[in-house]
Amino acid sequence: MPNKRGDKPLNTLNALADGDVIDAASWLEERVESLIEAQRFEEAIRYLRMLMSKVEGQQNQRQCATYLGYLYLVDDDLKRSKRWLQRARELGGVDPHLAYALGHVAGSQGEHGRATLRFLEAFVDSENGHDEAEYLRSAALAMMQVSGPVAPAAAMLLGALDRDLGNPWILDALARVYEADQRWMESLQTLSVLATVVRDAAESVVVYRAPAARQLLRNQLMGTPARPEELQRRARAINEAVRQQFEVVLDAHQCRGPTGLAPLRFPPALSRLVRMLQWRDRGVELVESAQGLWARATDENFDEILGQARLAAAIHLLVERLHWRVPTPLAEVARLHGASESAVPAAARVVAGRLGLQLFDGTALKTTLTLSEQRRVDQLSRALLFGERLEDVRTAEFRIGG
Repeated sequence: MPNKRGDKPLNTLNALADGDVIDAASWLEERVESLIEAQRFEEAIRYLRMLMSKVEGQQNQRQCATYLGYLYLVDDDLKRSKRWLQRARELGGVDPHLAYALGHVAGSQGEHGRATLRFLEAFVDSENGHDEAEYLRSAALAMMQVSGPVAPAAAMLLGALDRDLGNPWILDALARVYEADQRWMESLQTLSVLATVVRDAAESVVVYRAPAARQLLRNQLMGTPARPEELQRRARAINEAVRQQFEVVLDAHQCRGPTGLAPLRFPPALSRLVRMLQWRDRGVELVESAQGLWARATDENFDEILGQARLAAAIHLLVERLHWRVPTPLAEVARLHGASESAVPAAARVVAGRLGLQLFDGTALKTTLTLSEQRRVDQLSRALLFGERLEDVRTAEFRIGG
């Protein structure tokens, strides 16, 4: 009697040989996923290629092609992986997992600018916090290969950590960025947290829940988290570097609570915004950004054009996006500042456009990209800053241009 996973390959092969069209979703859920769970990747590839020639409908074919792309990527066959992933992309639809896999292909080929673009496209289109965290982590590491340990890379990793607190891969990446930038105290602090996470994971008893096939394949791409002995070695190396550089000082960027950065003479709308932000994790950097944006915006008379309440709400949105934070729901931002919910996004776009704000410098990324990909970098930057779907930004540009 067949089990729940549907392990009946002979019957299925006979059905295929007879020309029957089996249900693609059922096949992927039952047979292919069981092979992936068992890490029998070559067999899973063989079944999927057979299925690809039989299933109908773009959605089913796209799903098969995406799985094949992932499997070949795990198997280090970049040429076949890229071919199947591009085929899946040509079949249409928005799939952040597909962009993520293409990012790994580009990164494996040394095309780190293209990898950053793919990972950030996956982030924009994702609707799952844990997925967003992994896409941001991968984008930050790829960006560091292009631009070095710049501030946006660390900010992206902190934003990833906000979405998946305690994730060892993110903590490891963050420690490496701090170390590359010679921010020794932050690096040591992050390594200490990572060591605790790794130790607790080794000692804990976790109720097992079988992950989805895509998560299993993604885990293969992420690799093995750092081991305790490696973390100790890295901490010793950083301590030695600190001894040689006595100018290192502690900062207050991890503080939460009153910052003393808001004079009583500030306008009520800005004072209210500062009070909200200063209680957030790493509130100092949020408050500093908010005050800087307020000063620049009022210099452009936006406090009179938009009104102080609407300007404060717009800056609230922009500050969270500039620091890659988990966004506060728009309705809540509007309510907190007493502004119209429908007017806040438009105000944020006007302020961002006038002040020339950007989340990252796309110049370095564009040097290795095609003209069409360079345009996608600009579209991506706008989607991230304006809090819009990438597809909507591209559609709007198409209508304007054509």
